[in-house]
Amino acid sequence: MKHLPRRPVLKTLGATVALPWLESMRVLGAEVPAAPPKRFAFLFFGDGIHPPEWWSKGNGDTLELGPAFASLEDVKQKVNFIHGLAHPGEVVGGHARGAAGILTGIQPRGGRQIQAATSLDQFLARKFGEETVLPSIVLACERPVSGFHESGYSMMYSSHVSWSSPVSPVPSELYPSLAFDSLFESKSSRTHVSVLDHVLEQLNDTTRRVSQSDRSKLDEYA
Repeated sequence: MKHLPRRPVLKTLGATVALPWLESMRVLGAEVPAAPPKRFAFLFFGDGIHPPEWWSKGNGDTLELGPAFASLEDVKQKVNFIHGLAHPGEVVGGHARGAAGILTGIQPRGGRQIQAATSLDQFLARKFGEETVLPSIVLACERPVSGFHESGYSMMYSSHVSWSSPVSPVPSELYPSLAFDSLFESKSSRTHVSVLDHVLEQLNDTTRRVSQSDRSKLDEYA
C-alpha cells in the first residue's frame, strides 16, 4: 500500500468540503514540521531619538524599559537589547549620505558617480531569501529625493538604506496595498489561478498516489 503524507493532503484539499479519512495517510503526528524561515527586519527613521526615553536596563526578569519601549513590555522576555554599537562619524555623518552608510558600513562616494556598497539586509536576503515568498521587501513613507545636496553628495544616499549592489539602491514601496499584493499575489505565479482549478489539479495528482479504495472515496467528493 502506498503511504501519502497527511500534510500535502490537508494543504491541497483544504479549500474543498471535508474529506473522509484515507487509508493512505500516515498516522497524525508522524511528520516533523519544517522549521520556520529566518527573518530580519530593520527600521530606520531620521532625526534621531529622545535619549531620556530611549534606554533599557538589566536583562531577563530584571529588564527595565524606557518610555520609548513601553509597547514591548509584554514580550520583553523575548527581546535582546544590544548596547554600544556605532559607526564612525565619517560613515553616517551628515544628512546627505548618512542613511546609505547604516547597513553598508561604508562612506558613500561624493560627486555624480554613485558608489556605496551592498547592504546587510541584501546579503541576508541572498542567504535566506528562498525560504520566504519574497527574498526581501523594502517599505518607505516618503518618495526618494532627487538631485544633489550642497555638500556634494547625491540625494540618492539620503533616500535609501537598502542596496543590492554598490551602485543600485533597492526601490522602496510606498503604498501598503501594493506591498500586500507583492506578498500575497503574483501575476506570474499560479496563485492567480482560481482556487477550484488549483484544487482540481492537486486532486488529480493526489488521486494518482493513493490506493484504489481511496480513489473511489475521492471520486465521491470531486
